[in-house]
Amino acid sequence: MFGVPPVCRAAPLPLFAVEDLGFSGAGAGGLLAMAQAGGAAARVGLGAVSDRSGRSNRVPWLVATSVMSAGALTAFAWFPPSSSVPTSLVALCAGAGALGWVGLYMVLAAEVGGPQQAGVMTGVGVAAILLGILVVGPLFGVIVDRVRSYSTAWAVFALLSAGTGLLLWRGGRAMPPPGAG
Repeated sequence: MFGVPPVCRAAPLPLFAVEDLGFSGAGAGGLLAMAQAGGAAARVGLGAVSDRSGRSNRVPWLVATSVMSAGALTAFAWFPPSSSVPTSLVALCAGAGALGWVGLYMVLAAEVGGPQQAGVMTGVGVAAILLGILVVGPLFGVIVDRVRSYSTAWAVFALLSAGTGLLLWRGGRAMPPPGAG
C-alpha cells in the first residue's frame, strides 16, 4: 500500500494541475517540485526524529505520513484549491506524506526481521512497494479515464492511504517491544 502515494503524486499531479486547475506546464512543474521538496524534508526530518526516539516511535510516524497523504489527496479530491499558494501547500503536504515514510519503513522492516531476517524483511518490503507502484499507476489512470474525474481517483487513493495508516496503527500496537525476541 505504500507504493500508492508516490505513484498518485508523480505523474497525475502535473496533469491534474494543467487539466483541472488551469496551471501552465511550468506551474505544474513547480507543484511537482513542491511535492518533491516536501518529501525530501519529511524524509530527513522523520529520519532524525526516529533515530533519536528509537524503535517504539517508528509506527506512529508512519501512520502520520499515511494520514498526511490521505489528507492531501482528499484536499485535491474535494476541495481543489483555486490559486497557486494553497495548491503549493497541499502539494508540499502531499509530498511529505507520500515520500516521507520510506526510510522509516525500511528501518522498521529490518528491525521487525531482527538480525537473522533483516535482509529478507527488507527485500519483501521493497517487493511490496514495487508491486504497488506497478499496479497503482495504471489503476489511477483507468479511474480518471473511465470516470473522467481526477477527484474520484484522488478520493480512492486517499482512502487507500487512510487504510494503510489504520493497518499500521493496529499492527503497530501488536509489535513486540524492542529487544523482546
